[in-house]
Amino acid sequence: MGVRDVFEENGTAYMALDYIDGRDLHDVIEQETWRLDPDTVREIAVQLLDAIGHVHGMGMLHRDISPDNILLTHDDTPILIDFGAARDSAWRKSRVLSTLHVVKDGYSPQEFYLQAGEQSPASDLYSLAASLYRAITGDPPVFSHRRLAAIAERRPDPYVPLEGTADGYDPAFLRMIDTALAVFARDRVQSAADWLAGIELASPPEAADPGAPLPAPTMDDAVIVERVRRLVEATNPEVQALHAERTREREERARCEAEERAAQEAARCRRLEEARREAEEAERAYRERQRQEADARRAVPAPAPEAVPDGEEAVVPPGDAEVPHVPGAGGVNRAKLLKERVERARREREQADTEALSREDGSGGTAGRGRTSRGSLFGLMLGGGWLRPATRDASSKEGFGA
Repeated sequence: MGVRDVFEENGTAYMALDYIDGRDLHDVIEQETWRLDPDTVREIAVQLLDAIGHVHGMGMLHRDISPDNILLTHDDTPILIDFGAARDSAWRKSRVLSTLHVVKDGYSPQEFYLQAGEQSPASDLYSLAASLYRAITGDPPVFSHRRLAAIAERRPDPYVPLEGTADGYDPAFLRMIDTALAVFARDRVQSAADWLAGIELASPPEAADPGAPLPAPTMDDAVIVERVRRLVEATNPEVQALHAERTREREERARCEAEERAAQEAARCRRLEEARREAEEAERAYRERQRQEADARRAVPAPAPEAVPDGEEAVVPPGDAEVPHVPGAGGVNRAKLLKERVERARREREQADTEALSREDGSGGTAGRGRTSRGSLFGLMLGGGWLRPATRDASSKEGFGA
């Protein structure tokens, strides 16, 4: 892709690039898989290796190779884009490239996940191999940091090699992809030229068509590299300031979330304490009510004996003169039982008087029998006691005296 111009406007930097009419490899994999037959994938790999070899030959790393940064034109020509994460000094392996990390799960090697990870051309080749793996299988390989963790825990590497599993591809081609996807950089293919040699595709370029139009002039590579370097150096402080601001925002958000959780926990504890106090108050009120009811039952006096008409005296058997209520004595209220017996005896006496009046014609005899019936029934109710008249009257003449 040609760079037409590099300039600054509106407080930022711009690059004018060639317009590419096509789709990125990610969309092609998702929606036009039929375009990615073995021969096409092989040709895409060869052209991308040529481009990456050129970038590395300029002393730079791309550091963000993935299917969404590879455009395919209508004739399936791949174009590598988005050099926003590119850095120079690719061959200085002792240098730690720690600024502006770009990490994409499935496509970034394990050294990209480390703040002090050493990066090299083999890092870009890992990302290219992961993109080809996705084009062949439809899925990216196992994330590199997970593979590294499995190896550290002495577990088998979960990576599934392509060689022997993908039909229609040259085994040497698949073997080089598997090699480039090694976890450790020292075990990978080290350069694009070595990769091309491994699949025996280092063939001379085709002769140019003399009738084809000449490409539009572009800026000299050295000028582009110098301008990009200056832009990166000018952008780094802003990137670092932005990173520091985002870090502060994350810390502030985490602090607010922690305070909110602490407040919610304190409110929950207060609600539990209030519920406990209410339960204790309810328990005390219930026990106090029970005590008051028990005191009230013990304080109820025995019912007064039934009034005796003038001229008569109530005679009760010995031992039955006082019948107070004793709570808990078998559940029997003797005073209440006595009152019920008196009431029942009164009703029976009245009924007997009514029946006697209907049978007797004389008023004297009727009255005498009424008195006799009342005395006998009340006496029987009290267990043998009698209501004795104060003076003898006609009832004694009839055999109801003492």
